[in-house]
Amino acid sequence: MSAADLPQASASRRHRDRLAASYDVVVVGAGVGGLTSAALLAEAGARVLVVERQPVLGGFCHSWYRKVRHQGEMKRFRFDAGAMDFSGAHPGGTIRAVLQRVGADDKVRWRPLEHTYRQGRLSLDVPHDWREWQDTLCGQFPEEAEGIRGFFDAMRLVADARHSLAPHNGGVPRQPRGEAELRSFAERHAFAHQWKDRPVTELLARHVTRPQVAALLLRLSHYLTENRDTLSVARAADLFRFYFVGGYYPEGGTGRLPDALAEAVEERGGTVLSNASVERIMLRAGRVCGVRLDDGREIAAAVVISNADIRRTFGELLEPGAVSPEVARALAAMKPTPSGFTVYLAVDFVPQRLRSYTVDANYAFHVPSLVDPGAAPAGCSVFEVRTIFSDTANWFPADAEHDDWRATPAYAVRKRRFGDWLLRQAAQVVPELHEHVLYRTDASPLTYARYGHSIGGALYGWSGRPEGFDNGRTSVPGLYLVGSSALGSGIETVMISGANAAESLVPGLLADAARFTPPVTPPRELALAAN
Repeated sequence: MSAADLPQASASRRHRDRLAASYDVVVVGAGVGGLTSAALLAEAGARVLVVERQPVLGGFCHSWYRKVRHQGEMKRFRFDAGAMDFSGAHPGGTIRAVLQRVGADDKVRWRPLEHTYRQGRLSLDVPHDWREWQDTLCGQFPEEAEGIRGFFDAMRLVADARHSLAPHNGGVPRQPRGEAELRSFAERHAFAHQWKDRPVTELLARHVTRPQVAALLLRLSHYLTENRDTLSVARAADLFRFYFVGGYYPEGGTGRLPDALAEAVEERGGTVLSNASVERIMLRAGRVCGVRLDDGREIAAAVVISNADIRRTFGELLEPGAVSPEVARALAAMKPTPSGFTVYLAVDFVPQRLRSYTVDANYAFHVPSLVDPGAAPAGCSVFEVRTIFSDTANWFPADAEHDDWRATPAYAVRKRRFGDWLLRQAAQVVPELHEHVLYRTDASPLTYARYGHSIGGALYGWSGRPEGFDNGRTSVPGLYLVGSSALGSGIETVMISGANAAESLVPGLLADAARFTPPVTPPRELALAAN
């Protein structure tokens, strides 16, 4: 990807001269988690500013475009930066509930995705109805049928438990609050409470014995990790919701979701500023009092919600010594999640007998133009071939700036060779792929680090959180976290994190439509005192 490939932000989102001197809440980063918080808080009456360093919104959930000359005509293709499969987009799901709450549900249309799983020579189409998928697996592996059904039952129990409080929380799942509610939850959902934090591979081993069956049951684990041994039962149950309630793709590309949330913010009097970055989260007496932008301007705010990389938030945006040694040690001990590599292709054919999303053991490819024909001109298609991996250190130079390394022939060769390997994997399914390429560009861990501003190009944030960092809260008064750093990865999950932070700021916001109450001390006075 290059800057030329990105859609241009509207002029209104670039005009810094329209900024106010103070806001109730400043959101750092216009990822889906940050925009969710911003939209909900703006709906509750808060004056909100969202600051995004890139020209487009959404983080790894944005779309970009490329025009290619073909047969004497300029043809336009649409690609997606990262996310492509959305849980919680079914009627009554988390995403739909949030969009309805902020008046944006009619701005995004959802189309169901169709999956194919490959395992060696085996290729299985995944039905939309989870019961049919369960029956397909049982028919393919009759000796494991009892265990397969038992594992589906277990995942259903945990998934239902994790969403059991959503109907009483504005459609957004939440954890039990207080000892009494926790005790009641543990009694009503004993199995889920017992197993939620244990490795899913431990539970799976109690049900099936064949590695091939285990691999197919956890085929979607690559959405969260490359090592399924690190996947908890709770997070595996989240993945199984793609079967139970469906996975969806937004018509018009993944960027439609953040665009809809940003429009909701602006329609409620909030401001979304792109092509700008927060250089410092300002503190006074250990409490948030505002932010300093990259042009030196200081904006007063009693609350800052960071959708940035957690290590960048605490290591770069906050002044040294802002957190206790215990929190600093916990942050230093966190491990980055995997990064990845993607080959983006525009091709001059429409594949036949192919579903929109194919998942193999080591790679996956999405053909968004099959689920949404608007992604490519008639007779053409878009392919996005992906893999993830944790060993990313050798993609980043130890003794050179990233931009300098990106400009070297060595990096270009390395990137091209890896992309060629990934294309060869996809060509096992679509042999004619190489012959029809009109346009190709590759994204490496360095690309993801550049556009997502994530350390090491991590796609899913960081593993673990310091103790007490719950529901968006941190150890710094007035500072909240959202996004994958707060709760984990996945679009539905980061939206939950954004809703959690908004609820922490305005108790009752989700269930009872509570209104935002400004702090007693005006934010502008806090900022003046800090200066």
